[in-house]
Amino acid sequence: YGPSLDQELGYESIENGLLKLSRSVERRNSSIQTNLDMLPEVSERLLLIAGLPRISRWTDLRVSALRELWRKSRANFDVVITDIGGVLEIDHSLIHETSIPKRHAASLTALDSAQVTLICARADSVGLARLVRGYLEFHELFAKTEVHVLLWGVTSQAQSKDVRAAVSRHTGLESIYETQYDFQAMQKALAQNTFVGRLDAKHAIAKEFELLATTIFKSVEVQKKSFT
Repeated sequence: YGPSLDQELGYESIENGLLKLSRSVERRNSSIQTNLDMLPEVSERLLLIAGLPRISRWTDLRVSALRELWRKSRANFDVVITDIGGVLEIDHSLIHETSIPKRHAASLTALDSAQVTLICARADSVGLARLVRGYLEFHELFAKTEVHVLLWGVTSQAQSKDVRAAVSRHTGLESIYETQYDFQAMQKALAQNTFVGRLDAKHAIAKEFELLATTIFKSVEVQKKSFT
């Protein structure tokens, strides 16, 4: 879907990490570890694997290679965060065939490998409708993961109460977080290729994300212990 995180973080010319790593996995050579070790550090202890350079390159990504890439990533790092496209379609053949490319292979294999899934939506009628339809239509994708919801753009306590109730009523999900609407703060961070929390650690948005991250990290740690 034309990834943008690398550009938003000031890495417009970054080498295409996802495709290069996938090809290293397919070749089964030692360069995969070298490539993981050489990833750019966009913030303290935060490394970046860039997405595809062009949407049309999805045909170069193979299901089997992606699954192995997620496995190797989880083995190399404490936490792996995958930002996937906002549009999904169920491809039942994904389970049975691994030799041919799939248009949504990166998103679907990431969800299949995930311990925790965070669904983001705009806190208005359009955003909520898309969230509810998407969750109900693709509920199979989230069956094996712990699901949280992040509603962004909340402007008042009354709106917060209404949108939370709507999400819970229609999806059954109870773990719901929210961020306030602050256009200027977000634009300033985007203009400087950084995060709101880096510009103002005490900003409400930074605190909201800190709470969410802490909750998810504790959950991941608990799940890790249960597997050992």
